Amino acid sequence: MQQTMSRFRILPLSIFLCFVSLFFCTESFTHQNGVVPSFDPSYSSPLLVKKDQRTSVVATEFGNISAVQIGDGYHIQFITLEPNALLLPLLLHSDMVFFVHTVFYVHSNEKLRVYAIFNVGKCLNDPCLGAYSSVRDLLLGFDDRTLRSAFAVPEDILRKIRDATKPPLIVNALPRNRTQGLEEDKWQSRLVRLFVSVEDVTDHLAMKPIVDTNKKKSRTFNVFEEDPDFENNNGRSIVVDEKDLDALKGSRFGVFMVNLTKGSMIGPHWNPSACEISIVLEGEGMVRVVNQQSLSSCKNDRKSESFMVEEGDVFVVPKFHPMAQMSFENSSFVFMGFSTSAKTNHPQFLVGQSSVLKVLDRDVVAVSFNLRGAFKAYEGD
Repeated sequence: MQQTMSRFRILPLSIFLCFVSLFFCTESFTHQNGVVPSFDPSYSSPLLVKKDQRTSVVATEFGNISAVQIGDGYHIQFITLEPNALLLPLLLHSDMVFFVHTVFYVHSNEKLRVYAIFNVGKCLNDPCLGAYSSVRDLLLGFDDRTLRSAFAVPEDILRKIRDATKPPLIVNALPRNRTQGLEEDKWQSRLVRLFVSVEDVTDHLAMKPIVDTNKKKSRTFNVFEEDPDFENNNGRSIVVDEKDLDALKGSRFGVFMVNLTKGSMIGPHWNPSACEISIVLEGEGMVRVVNQQSLSSCKNDRKSESFMVEEGDVFVVPKFHPMAQMSFENSSFVFMGFSTSAKTNHPQFLVGQSSVLKVLDRDVVAVSFNLRGAFKAYEGD
């Protein structure tokens, strides 16, 4: 893919220093103008959530779920399952898009790691209280009479269901070879058949779903097997939107993944159409975000924020906020993320062949920085 068509610009960090010097003169200037250093462990940014700051949702010997709330509308959950563990069925209250971090969970002793994002904005004022509910809570929310009428379940079976201890959300997976003939197995099997085998009810109500066998199945997208949108010696990037994956249509989510080699950088740019919520998968790096509010009449003592991120951290960049991500000289920096739009994104870059500065007259750019003389001297060189 030609550089003019790429969605990210990945540059050697050393080459980029010349450009940076036009905007940031000295470290003392940086401190005086509100740029916060990132190496202070006590530093807290509203754009950064460290791994140890996640909220625990579920914790059992078979797995755990932790969460991060992003503003008022988005919710991220980190789901980790031990081998042979089972996440019980859930009823989603909102759109959900997830990234599977490990892939050989069934065939090895590796843990299954899933990063999921939910659009919970519409749920905040509803009694749903979260991104999902368990199937058990869903069914037992009805009274006994309704359940007996709907599923033809005997009263003694319903009583056993209600009296049973509620299981945790993550349990040990069911064994494949079960002892047959035990009384406990008999009524449990009967219960499963009653609640699952409802074809007669579906047929009677003419609600059996119509399956289009000719429609292309596109529920998943493997970012490791597809060609990247951009790749050079400094890294690679790939973006997945509704054009790449039909399942994203109507979800309000896109997905991206970036791999920066040692000492590399994504040039300063901004997303004009969506907020970007990123999760560090490997390594560590630096993130710089320019605070747009500091350019307005709002009182804000920070013109930009710069912070270090490492594996498991979550960082957020709001729409229209210029950003740059950098890897260190001794470590690569790999992160994936969700954008709050499934539409094709056209990031706006300040450097490169498609720099937004190139559409402006050179004299206008010089006046904007009050550097007309410096630009003329540069032209003379």
